Amino acid sequence: MESAQDGYLVFTPNPGGGLTYAKAEYDSIYGKIRASWRLAGGKMFYDVTIPVGQEGEILLPTSNLDSVRETRGRSIEKQKVISGYSFGKPQDCILVVVPSGTYSLEYEFR
Repeated sequence: MESAQDGYLVFTPNPGGGLTYAKAEYDSIYGKIRASWRLAGGKMFYDVTIPVGQEGEILLPTSNLDSVRETRGRSIEKQKVISGYSFGKPQDCILVVVPSGTYSLEYEFR
């Protein structure tokens, strides 16, 4: 999780090296920012909280848009999803642009 500019956050889960779980939170002037991910059963589960007054990008390390599901909370609007996004890596990623809120995503992970 990083701040790209004032009021705008970038979330980039990056599993590897044997890690199966990660969690971070930060008390910003807007409120608590949270991000966590875990790998289980061939899927990645990713939770993000963006406080009021902020926006964010969630960059998911998968190219399979059909496997991405929101498991609770607000639906992510299709126009907010940019599939096939390249982030300087050989594999494709999916970029989701979201307003403040809590999002729980899951998708197939290989």
